[in-house]
Amino acid sequence: MKKIHAILMAAVFVVLAGFTAFLLINGEKGKAGGDITTTEPFYDEDDSDKFKNIVVYEEDIPAPLMDTDIPGVFYAMDKKGGVYFYRYTGGKFEKTDEAGIYEIKATLSAQTLPVSVHYITENGVTNGFGLFLAEKNPDVYIYDYAFFKLKELPPGYKSSGSFLLLIDTDKNNFYKDEKIYGEAFYFNTKTGKTNRLFENLNRAIGPDGAERADFAVLTDRAVDTHGGGQI
Repeated sequence: MKKIHAILMAAVFVVLAGFTAFLLINGEKGKAGGDITTTEPFYDEDDSDKFKNIVVYEEDIPAPLMDTDIPGVFYAMDKKGGVYFYRYTGGKFEKTDEAGIYEIKATLSAQTLPVSVHYITENGVTNGFGLFLAEKNPDVYIYDYAFFKLKELPPGYKSSGSFLLLIDTDKNNFYKDEKIYGEAFYFNTKTGKTNRLFENLNRAIGPDGAERADFAVLTDRAVDTHGGGQI
């Protein structure tokens, strides 16, 4: 038993000695300005996608910054539907004005959802965002939440004065950049009308009375990487 005890004590001593040496070596490495401490920035200042998560803001932003389809431009949306645009320039984010607001109505499951879509336009690219909440619209019974995104139509659908209107009804996706859209419409800025992108004839109804959101789903990536023709 004494022999076993001595062997165990020796093994513990070896482990502790190795751990102490590891701490000393890495401590000196940090002091010397190696991988731990450096005066060089660890980000590419031209890469705003990476930098947006660590930048120090000069003003309070009401919600996390999310991507738009416009390089260097981001948006924040609060849970009441307020939309704010920010531009990354000169090493910082600065608030920028929206171009305007589209008042849009889209019909889902025979329910009309009204929404104010705040949009911005730059270099021929338009992006807009809006939030429908049932608490502000007591006449809507099936949906309590819907996120709206307005974007350019893919090449195979180009039409003068029209945009693609995507809708995500899953509130768990609120702060996700890559949302899954179960509804897609044309939105004509000249007439103010919306028309479905896909035929809706054989769409099943879910247990909540809403048309199933998985009938034809889209993501921004699927739209943006679409080469042409019909989706």
